Amino acid sequence: MGFTTVYSSHQQIINKVRHSELCMYTFQVLGYHCSLILFFFFSAVISLIWRIKIFEIIAISSAKIGALFTFLALVTGAVWGKPMWGTWWVWDARLTSELILFFIYISIIFLYNSFDDPRKGAKAANILAIIGFVNIPIIHFSVEWWNTLHQGPSVMKFSSPSIAYEML
Repeated sequence: MGFTTVYSSHQQIINKVRHSELCMYTFQVLGYHCSLILFFFFSAVISLIWRIKIFEIIAISSAKIGALFTFLALVTGAVWGKPMWGTWWVWDARLTSELILFFIYISIIFLYNSFDDPRKGAKAANILAIIGFVNIPIIHFSVEWWNTLHQGPSVMKFSSPSIAYEML
């Protein structure tokens, strides 16, 4: 009995350390994804206003990387959601709006490649990117606006933080 208890406690510690590492990595990737979205948006705006070709290239490249990040977020969220919630997918507000973001990225890539002239394709894709940027605040505030499976904010919220002050 003692060996199984020690092994069980040891496994719990290992799982907590692995979970902490995964959480740190996840926050880093989310930070990169948010930076990429803003960079993508500003590249699209600059290429539309001043018609600088390098920003068109940056915008379409950012759309491809953003689609990859969004796809990875959806897949890893489903893998995590299966043991936590008992299902691979739920039509939750945050999940659905993230899926819409993935479709926006894919639409931007397809729209850019559908034109023979790359400049016209970039212009149409950048207009769609600027319109699609409206989805970003919806993703962020979806846990506050609707009752979802995802946890709401603990530290950065409108009222006082719901986390212990010692942990801040």
